[in-house]
Amino acid sequence: MGVFDDKRYDQLDWVSQAVQPIETPLAALLDRLPESTKIDFELITCNHPNGELDRETIISSMIRKFHPGYSMSWKEKDLINECFEFDIRSPELIVNLENRTLTGEVYLVKTKFSIEEDKLKSVLGEHGREEIGKLHSHRMDHTRTNEMLDLLEDCEVAIASRSGKTKKLALNDRLRQIFTNNEWKIKSTDLADKIGFWIKAYIDNGDLAALSNISRLKVMTYKEAPIYSIEETT
Repeated sequence: MGVFDDKRYDQLDWVSQAVQPIETPLAALLDRLPESTKIDFELITCNHPNGELDRETIISSMIRKFHPGYSMSWKEKDLINECFEFDIRSPELIVNLENRTLTGEVYLVKTKFSIEEDKLKSVLGEHGREEIGKLHSHRMDHTRTNEMLDLLEDCEVAIASRSGKTKKLALNDRLRQIFTNNEWKIKSTDLADKIGFWIKAYIDNGDLAALSNISRLKVMTYKEAPIYSIEETT
């Protein structure tokens, strides 16, 4: 098996190879979160001492509790949030921040057990693009940035520009276009996110492993087959 082969795709059964589903760690995260959770004061104040009884806050607390260190984009968080609803089982619900008490019973209940394929398409590469947003446009290495723009293709105007801001916006916009149009046929949200991280690592630090990985991935896109994984250089 060569360095440009997709080992993960080869491991799929023939049905999955035909359907080509998007693979995502969000599925495992959703499966790991409880179907029903009684909300207590610890969950309400886990993310902020002032506490908030809203779905996003409670789910963030649950993720921190059941899957510590898990990181995702804002859009991915929205997809997980959409899978849960509040179930208030008391006529009255009172949160007393001063006494740190919660009067009444309220649960967070899982109402969806999977995430639709179309919604997963909308978050491909989103976390990586957020990472590119952290680039400091005023001190980007323009030579390395132009290399990345050239690799992404269709960025001639940004390559010719002397503005770091223009180049940064072009990187982000071009990646969005690649995933929206399914140009690279990436079928893994994890792999899609890595592209943005590799681009930033190379532009910021000249990381040759990152350059090797994204270059290898680009070569694989010419095979016009779905891509789930690559043999990464570390």
